[in-house]
Amino acid sequence: MARFQRTDIELLFPDGQAATRAQLEHDPRWLEVHAGQRPLCRCTPAGVEMLVRHRQGRHFLANLPGRSHHHSLGCPSYAPDPLIDPRSETIVGEIQN
Repeated sequence: MARFQRTDIELLFPDGQAATRAQLEHDPRWLEVHAGQRPLCRCTPAGVEMLVRHRQGRHFLANLPGRSHHHSLGCPSYAPDPLIDPRSETIVGEIQN
């Protein structure tokens, strides 16, 4: 199932700087500078805490365990909660096969 993913969603970093996902894709140094920090994804009014991780020579945004379903549906970081919707695991597995 395709879903609309917004690139204008802002991330607020602990040092007070903010960037959209489009800016992060355009300039990956943003994530390098903020490695190990926990930005707040502003896809919902309350925000969802994330983590800037580094693996195999690249930096990326990662969800904290059990937080993927707290993002808004249009957010690239959203994933259904498998405890609430057990079909989500099956659907992902079927698409990949």
